[in-house]
Amino acid sequence: MFARIFFQRTLYSATFTNNTSIFRCLKTIAPSIDQCSNPFSGKGSCGRSVPNDDYFATIHHVSNIVRRDIYLERTLNKMHISSIVNSELVYRVLRSCCQHGIESFRFFNWARTQHPQYDPTTVEFEELLKTLARTAHWETMWKVVQQMKAQNIPISPSIVSFIIEHYGKRGLIDQAVELFNRLKNFDCPQTTEVYNAMLFALCEVKNFQGAYALIRRMIRKGTVPDKQTYSILVNGWCSAGKMREAQEFLEEMSRKGFNPPVRGRDLLIDGLLSAGYLESAKGLVRKMTKEGFVPDVGTFNSLAEAICKTGEIDFCIDLFNDVCRSGLFPDIETYKIVITAASKVGRIDEAFQILHRSIEAGHRPFPSLYAPILKAFFRRGQFDDAFSFFSEMKLKGHPPNRPLYTMLIKMCSRGGRFVEASNYLVEMTELNLLPMSRSFDMVTDGLKNCGKHDLAKRIEHWRYLSNRLKAVRMICPLFDTTRWVRNLERSYFKMWNLYCSGQHPQPFKEAVKLKPNSSDAYLCMGSVYKDLGMPQKAIVCYQRALQARRDYAMAFVLLGLVYHEQGNLEMAIRNYRRAIARDAECFEAYGNLGNALKDADRVQEAIDCYHQCISLQPNHLQILSILGNTFMERNRTSALEQCYKSILAVTISDPFINLAIIYVQQGNYGLAMSCCNEVLRINPMATEGLVNRGNIYIEIGKVNEAIQDYTQAIAISPTVADTHALLALAYMLSRNIEATIKSYRQALMLRPNFPRATCNLFHSLQCVCDWDNREEMFIEVEGILRRQIEMSIIPSILPFQVIEFPLDPMLALDISHKFAQYCSLIAARYVLYPFMHPPPLSIKGCGRNGRLRVGYVSSDFGDHPVSHLMCSVFGMHDRENVEVFCYALSPNEGTEWEICIQSEAEHFIDVSSLTFDATARMINEDRIQILIDLNGYTKGERSEIFAMQPAPIQVLYMGFPGTTGATYIDYLITAEFVSPMKYAHFYSEKLLHLPHCYFVNDYKQKNRDVLDPNSQPTRSDYGLPVDTFIFAYAISLSVYQKVFFGFLHFQLQGRRGSAHMLLHKVCNKTNIIFTDVAMKQEHVKRCSLADLFLDTNRCSLGWSTNDYPPLEKMATRVAGSLCLATGLGDEMIVSRGGHMKEYEEKAVFLALNHPNLKNLTNRLKAVRMSCPLFDTARWVRNLERSYFKMWNLYCSGQHPQHFKVTENDAKFPFDH
Repeated sequence: MFARIFFQRTLYSATFTNNTSIFRCLKTIAPSIDQCSNPFSGKGSCGRSVPNDDYFATIHHVSNIVRRDIYLERTLNKMHISSIVNSELVYRVLRSCCQHGIESFRFFNWARTQHPQYDPTTVEFEELLKTLARTAHWETMWKVVQQMKAQNIPISPSIVSFIIEHYGKRGLIDQAVELFNRLKNFDCPQTTEVYNAMLFALCEVKNFQGAYALIRRMIRKGTVPDKQTYSILVNGWCSAGKMREAQEFLEEMSRKGFNPPVRGRDLLIDGLLSAGYLESAKGLVRKMTKEGFVPDVGTFNSLAEAICKTGEIDFCIDLFNDVCRSGLFPDIETYKIVITAASKVGRIDEAFQILHRSIEAGHRPFPSLYAPILKAFFRRGQFDDAFSFFSEMKLKGHPPNRPLYTMLIKMCSRGGRFVEASNYLVEMTELNLLPMSRSFDMVTDGLKNCGKHDLAKRIEHWRYLSNRLKAVRMICPLFDTTRWVRNLERSYFKMWNLYCSGQHPQPFKEAVKLKPNSSDAYLCMGSVYKDLGMPQKAIVCYQRALQARRDYAMAFVLLGLVYHEQGNLEMAIRNYRRAIARDAECFEAYGNLGNALKDADRVQEAIDCYHQCISLQPNHLQILSILGNTFMERNRTSALEQCYKSILAVTISDPFINLAIIYVQQGNYGLAMSCCNEVLRINPMATEGLVNRGNIYIEIGKVNEAIQDYTQAIAISPTVADTHALLALAYMLSRNIEATIKSYRQALMLRPNFPRATCNLFHSLQCVCDWDNREEMFIEVEGILRRQIEMSIIPSILPFQVIEFPLDPMLALDISHKFAQYCSLIAARYVLYPFMHPPPLSIKGCGRNGRLRVGYVSSDFGDHPVSHLMCSVFGMHDRENVEVFCYALSPNEGTEWEICIQSEAEHFIDVSSLTFDATARMINEDRIQILIDLNGYTKGERSEIFAMQPAPIQVLYMGFPGTTGATYIDYLITAEFVSPMKYAHFYSEKLLHLPHCYFVNDYKQKNRDVLDPNSQPTRSDYGLPVDTFIFAYAISLSVYQKVFFGFLHFQLQGRRGSAHMLLHKVCNKTNIIFTDVAMKQEHVKRCSLADLFLDTNRCSLGWSTNDYPPLEKMATRVAGSLCLATGLGDEMIVSRGGHMKEYEEKAVFLALNHPNLKNLTNRLKAVRMSCPLFDTARWVRNLERSYFKMWNLYCSGQHPQHFKVTENDAKFPFDH
């Protein structure tokens, strides 16, 4: 039910002054660690007898012993850990010691010989073989292989491939070939993976003829080469300089239908350029572009430089535009080459366009980037345009450097613009950029020749002063930093004493009167004004300090800080840059400039500044922390991990929490737990360690342990509202609703303005039918949600909860849209180039006889209602026309439904261990044309994959009964009754109406036993009276999902649910029975014990038989669609304009008129095997019709549009 949960994350400081706590969005409750990270099948993986946190600490300790202790067996025996030595522990230790071959082998033998209860499995043997191969302990490795053979444990092709590759890396090609030829002795087939490993080994030793012969052998043996096969050989040839052979092989690849790997062509292009074959390189790039591929940026840069050297600049620019349209992402070097080329031939407008394109791409223009455009302006005589352009670049780009100013002065002098040249000369000197003597001579001579002798004298005087200053730089007080710091410290103590005595900064005013040009006095006085909250006076003081001393870098820094605090980011950035121009080693300026750029949403520039600051001050803790937080926001986990390890060298425990967050994002819960345990070892009272460890327990499904940690954290710090809210969430997951309500109320007592707690408390009260003050609370919740939407804040309720809230449909759309935007934001943090989608060509037309490639993405292929309903669908697709791919987001649990789907679907791929971007890349590489999201906003979803848009058409179906609000989802599969066109504006997707019913089921294939009267349960089996009329009523109580049977007579005062009011009409006494949650088969059978089923009014159930009057939301109309698909819907559904009274009268009529009810029941039984509702094969044909309609619309260049499928082969064929 829960799609996303927000947990507290304690981060180090996000500014120079304050520590902050933020909430990071983590995925919802994963299976327990024994299920999601234990790779064992049951043998030897029994439960542990030690607490889970101690268990991971033990693994860490054992691993350290194996890696470092010479007498490891003796030390391990002293630990007395026999009770927990099992397959999981041995595997984890072997994996931790993957770089220590002999030590791992000794540990493995110790585990086998000293613990008779331990029986090694294939997983441990294979992990040990990998370690021994990686460390080149070949003799020991073969001993292990013989042990496996003796125990009849097979060697998998993946392990053989691993060994062959490492033989190749070590140059032991004979051993690799011998192993390859002896695979029959190990009952291991020569799969494509094994062939690829052998190819890799041959290419490593430059035996390309043997590699090519091996490919021919593959084809003869019937093994189909894949793209990896060809890419290995191409890359090997290219790296050896065999360009002709590589090119011939690339052509052969194309003839056989395999698209060559782009990297192989890049190497080929580089080789052609090195050999001087420019025309051949150009031709290959043209061919790549026509086929939809683009060269690597570095390769294109080399080609562009070579073309420009030959003078074919127009061709270079045209080629640049072509490859950019094809998907090339230029870097700063590319822009520099092309802008220089365009400027040289006078194509200034085009150079301008390319420059602005680089700025829009996030590149700050360097002086060398825009200098060619300035030169082009000067050559044309457009001096005013050049001056204006230079002024603009000074604001948008990096500060001008000495060569640029020298070029400006030279160009102005050549054009007779000596006054402007003198201005640039003075500006250059102010920026501490020493002009060349020739520049001074050029300007002064020109001024004298044009009669401006006074200005020439001033320039000469300026030159004289500049030379004098150079002479005294090392001895004058201005550059005596130590002396200045001592004086500054005296001023700080004086300031603090004045502040403590309550005086205003009069003494500094006196100091200014005594010495009006004292920059230090003005600086100190400005700092006091700043501390007193008088920013304008502080700005005046800093400006006067700069008037007294124009190169005072610290004054610029302090002036920038004042502007920064006022929110004037442009002025703050400008002053920080001025400080850097005066003092390139002023790390305070770099740090504060980074903060300002980050606040201005110029994140990459901010990161560059932070790196520069750290290069000057490697142990600057606050900057390291800010940089780490920035990497976390950008999802750059490797850089983030390195940053926090740098922090650990400076401080003790704080970064462990952030490291834990990194490991959680990577799915490494063991290391994350170790980090939290380390925090608690350093400080057992550290609440952030307890809270974050509780968050990790929630992640791995250990709710009871999470409750213990949250409770302990509250005992230490009882006034933190966030911890109470997290405890409430844990109670909700453990189905303790009363404790949930109590904790949420405690959180609201501590923080009355706590939107998340308010909304979840309302939801929890609904779960237990506590409707006191319900209207007032709902008004408050609705107001919170509307304010959050207006403020672009992620709403405090989940899209799935919207179904249970009586919210306006447009507000529900806005909530879903905010979550979709968040998913797009997360997806954007991954560095991915835009995917190349399959070409928009019809499947069967123009002589083609292909298949439509359809992908289903779901975390619910196991024991879940989605798989219960769709189990046979994936295998029923027509394999002549549709190729089906199932991508499983959750690990294989071995359920009957998962086994069935895996066996019947054409392709079933487990992507549960892959990241978002890796999964999206796999889907795109599989050339999926239509991608189906079977989750929506439900538990286990990965909407970020769809936000990356790996397929050209993306569709929502089944899991989530509502709109995603996402621009990256094109269609919603529904039915006309469920989502009428008059409500289309409540959906962000285009509506695809299937005939009869959109809701598929698998009962005809999997539940035919319900038709057998001998297999049905009796009422006495459940303690129900035989002669009493029974209503069945399904309710959803958050984590509870029960069906209760109400006898004819009951009364529930103060409750206004539809069924309660109805039963109040016909009942004389209360008699309600709640049943426990049951397995699927039992649940379906026991429903037959009721006489009449009543559906809910807020959220109708997909398998119900009676529907409340349809409302606007999709979830309220599903059951009505099912009833219509039986052909008897008009007798089971209240008329569309009906109200509660009509609903009650209909139910009472059927309850009191047994012949009418029996007649309706018998007619339903008669059509069960023939009506469209249970005809799954027919439903699949109609679904395929919709897929081909979508694809044909895409091929014709039309945007997604609403349409209704009809069973008309002429209009909606299901095979082309």
